[in-house]
Amino acid sequence: MRSFFRSRLPPQLTSFQITRLSNQSKLSFEEIEHCYDQFILCYPYGYISFKDFRLYLKQLLFYNGNDQCQYNQLSKMILKQLFYRLNVNQEKKLSFEEFFRFNTLIAQESNENTYF
Repeated sequence: MRSFFRSRLPPQLTSFQITRLSNQSKLSFEEIEHCYDQFILCYPYGYISFKDFRLYLKQLLFYNGNDQCQYNQLSKMILKQLFYRLNVNQEKKLSFEEFFRFNTLIAQESNENTYF
């Protein structure tokens, strides 16, 4: 009998994905796995929606000492363009790899080593 309920378990990272992300970010395998665990803790389905992405950016701006005005200056259209540029697999949601690459870029620009 076919099940009507789909699993809500997030996909596991493969060793290939971990190696690729480690090479791109210069983080250890353990650090990549820690980032993935943090991601799954925040986004248990294993992806981030556009709505969640907007909220994440808002929180990121506040964490970095920016105010509400700077967030409000970012139009929804600009945020959507950024989201869809990051969304290389065109699934209308960001996977861990896509989200991680975005955070890697932010960390490089801010000279910080905090990814999540």
